[in-house]
Amino acid sequence: LPGAITSPRPVDLYSYHIRYIKELVLLSKAINSESTGEKYIDKLRVGSVMLNRIKSNDFPNTLDSVIFQPNQFKGITSVHFKIDTTEAFKESLKAAIYLMIHGSILPPNIVYFHNPKTSKDKNWIKKMKPKLYIKGDRHWYFTK
Repeated sequence: LPGAITSPRPVDLYSYHIRYIKELVLLSKAINSESTGEKYIDKLRVGSVMLNRIKSNDFPNTLDSVIFQPNQFKGITSVHFKIDTTEAFKESLKAAIYLMIHGSILPPNIVYFHNPKTSKDKNWIKKMKPKLYIKGDRHWYFTK
């Protein structure tokens, strides 16, 4: 079941190109900005999409290139894309640490998510098929 945390899977962190503390901070900020107000499990799912994109041939192969790829993650322009002392950021940091150690909790071909309630662009998502599942307000999509 996607999103269910089972026993941790070992992962070669170098395969994700996550080698430096700055990347932990970047992942934490990106998770925080994309999942503000959401549960820890949803933060793990959001971060998992970012990690899955690094391994996909359809996206750049570094974390910063994935996060800052134009027109992908709108949260990076929000006030939540920062380090702070809120509980929300602490949960995002905790999720980032978990993901860096254990890898994505989602199947590797899930590389998109969408919240139809908050999205301003309703057209691009109509092209996305198949839809894997709907959990909370988000829809999670996978590639072929």
